Amino acid sequence: MPRKRKKKNYYFHEGTEKAIIRYNNSDNHILKNKIYNEHIRSAFDKLAENIIHTFKFYYFDVGSEEVKNEVVSFLVLNMHKFK
Repeated sequence: MPRKRKKKNYYFHEGTEKAIIRYNNSDNHILKNKIYNEHIRSAFDKLAENIIHTFKFYYFDVGSEEVKNEVVSFLVLNMHKFK
């Protein structure tokens, strides 16, 4: 009997992409905050964790949560470059 293929669980999917586009097109700060918290935050948190583990950012003097927050902050500051 053939094995079932495991469904990949991507943290960044089409819904997240559309949310980022809506975020970038909006000028309303309240709406931007709502879009970020509901659709983008979890993807950026997971992406930040993967970046930290991939590039082995373990050698900082601060805690891992603070490093993750810095990476997420960098991602948010550069989100306007996403097309």
